[in-house]
Amino acid sequence: MKKKYDFIIKGAYGGSNFGDDLLMLAIVHIIKKTNPTSSIGLILNRKSKYIENYNLNTDLIYPDNTTDIVTNHLILGGGTQYFEFYKSKKNKFKDFFIKLFNIKKVIKKLKQKRKYNLEFTSCSAISFGIGPFHSKNTINYFEAIKNLKKCTFLSIRDYDSEKFCKQNNIQYIKHTDICFNLDNFGYKYPLSNANKVTKIGIIVRDWIYDDNNQAYIFKLIKVSKELKSKGYDVDFITFTPISDSYVTSILKEKKENIIIYNPDIYNIDQFITILSDYNLLISARAHGAIVATYLGIPTILIEIEPKLKNIEMEITKKQLLWSPYIDKEEKLINLVYSISNNYSYWKNTVFTANKHHKSLVDALLCDYEKYLKELN
Repeated sequence: MKKKYDFIIKGAYGGSNFGDDLLMLAIVHIIKKTNPTSSIGLILNRKSKYIENYNLNTDLIYPDNTTDIVTNHLILGGGTQYFEFYKSKKNKFKDFFIKLFNIKKVIKKLKQKRKYNLEFTSCSAISFGIGPFHSKNTINYFEAIKNLKKCTFLSIRDYDSEKFCKQNNIQYIKHTDICFNLDNFGYKYPLSNANKVTKIGIIVRDWIYDDNNQAYIFKLIKVSKELKSKGYDVDFITFTPISDSYVTSILKEKKENIIIYNPDIYNIDQFITILSDYNLLISARAHGAIVATYLGIPTILIEIEPKLKNIEMEITKKQLLWSPYIDKEEKLINLVYSISNNYSYWKNTVFTANKHHKSLVDALLCDYEKYLKELN
């Protein structure tokens, strides 16, 4: 028996992650607006009850689903879905033992029934990021080429994704990330009217590909203490209660102020309101910078991976970038002081980026809505 849908939306959904939840809600909104009576299935990576609270009027397809699915159109719904980071021998060895001794997961896998098949007539991808790949000779690299060539509409968000498409003869349109303009999806926030830096949010995450055991968090704690000694109000922020457990435990141990996005406590609107209260953000998350730009808040990107540099290229052309693997704490502190001393300049820079990316999102929606109408 097969379950049929007009649309299936696939992304990294259900993991209690602020950025992925935001993408999910935006993309469902687009489909509902253009095809209000269509049947929609939403593929989730994790069984998460909180998604039901959004009342999306979609079928939620969990990882343990065994019913085969047929859809007229598959949507790869934003974010970076194809990548492969280099893992050192130390990290590979560590992963092996984690998997070996995780008895619960082993038993669950043995009990799991066969995975469902997904058949689709056409496919599109929007607000999409591709890579990085530590080697071109990986399964994920070839899977990305094969699957993205099936897309009859592919909208990418950054220069590295564009480079990947050009190198592999994949048809694409370069727009931007749809979260640069949340006005289109039922949200409306005024641009920040702050005139100086008093409150700083540092958005952090676990990063398992770091050979130095995620030592960047200790650098940031030193930076936080220095900034607080100069009178700034500083909080740490994480975008998920599930995948950021290491940095969260370190921050709690060091008695740092920490705000955690937890969809069982905050809805999206409430969490954006929390972010809007900061005058400056320092972010190791792409959607930290993207939402900050939408809100008109200057952001320093923490380059723990190439994606952060790509996003910063889209905002201030790498002017506000700090690499914890190369740069000392002093460089980040000096960037904060530079923004604080020239706040009106950086606010205007962000306002310019805000206007530019809002127009790109408008163009993306116009192109995509036209594409969806042609499908019918």
